[in-house]
Amino acid sequence: EDTAELLEVAQCYFGSQGILWWGHSFHGKRQPLVSLQARVRSQLSTVGERLLDRVALHRLKRQSGRPPSILVDAKLDTLAEGLAHRVLLCPLERGFSIRWRLLKQGRTYLPSATWGVGGQAKKNYRRLWRLLREEDALRADFLHQGVHLWPWVQRELGRYILEVFPRVAHTLDRFIELFDQHAIKLFICRNDRKELEKTMIHAAKLTGVSSWVVQHGI
Repeated sequence: EDTAELLEVAQCYFGSQGILWWGHSFHGKRQPLVSLQARVRSQLSTVGERLLDRVALHRLKRQSGRPPSILVDAKLDTLAEGLAHRVLLCPLERGFSIRWRLLKQGRTYLPSATWGVGGQAKKNYRRLWRLLREEDALRADFLHQGVHLWPWVQRELGRYILEVFPRVAHTLDRFIELFDQHAIKLFICRNDRKELEKTMIHAAKLTGVSSWVVQHGI
């Protein structure tokens, strides 16, 4: 196996010492048909989610009257039973079933999925990463006891700059706009550890919206 952090760092050490290494995976290979079926199911689920999110947004635009003031994680919908007229649900996980259930019950929701990041944002972060990789001083900072860790750091840092940062920035801008658009005053979620929840809580702070984390579903 060559995907765990310990072994990735060990490879950096082996390379710096001129030691040959050989990796072997003990996981059985999946049959091509099984892999294809899994990919097809995943793609169909994503298409279904996008369609349901469009329906939910259309319903939100058609709603009249005083907008809700509390945004609640859809998995905590029992908290919203007595305040239904003031609550707007928001599924914080990917999945077709939870969205379909809400719409089937006649309840609308605020989609949390961003469905892609703007091209300009990606270009900006690609330009930043290109400049960072050319910095000799940066690579030298990751030399530890004669072991050059840059190959491992480059992979992890590149993932954050090219994938995570643009996605987070896009999500942050979107929810700053949505909190204001739907007059949200309170955001309730189940945790503050995952990327989406962290980003939404930060967007709430920037817009003066309070956040309440109901841990472990209590």
